[in-house]
Amino acid sequence: MDCPMTMEALCISNNSSIKDAKITPKDEKYKTTMGSPLISFIDLLMINKHYNCTDKCDADSSAQCENGGFPHPRDCNKCICPGGYGGSLCNELPKDCVQGKEVNATKEWKDLEPYVSKMSTDGSYATCTYWITVPGRQF
Repeated sequence: MDCPMTMEALCISNNSSIKDAKITPKDEKYKTTMGSPLISFIDLLMINKHYNCTDKCDADSSAQCENGGFPHPRDCNKCICPGGYGGSLCNELPKDCVQGKEVNATKEWKDLEPYVSKMSTDGSYATCTYWITVPGRQF
């Protein structure tokens, strides 16, 4: 059986078990991150580091990215942010849906019903980020 790169990491042949995955990461903690149709933040960062793109922005004069983000090599005043963060410095809630917001946790269950206003270009996925905080505690 052929295993297209867009398939899940556990693409297996007809005569093998799930333990016999055709593609396995060197580091087991990345096993569940393989097979996405989208590039992951860590892959984007690794590619930028490999091709020295992260060296194009001067550390003193470029954006001071927060939460693990890094300056965009083509516009050093903006950041490329990891999932869950947005804004020019990765210190804001991303604007990925209309009602994505910061929610305070309580003892009672709370349903979150996102209203997604922006789909991917092919309409196959959407994201909506919520920051859940615990009153009186900082993370």
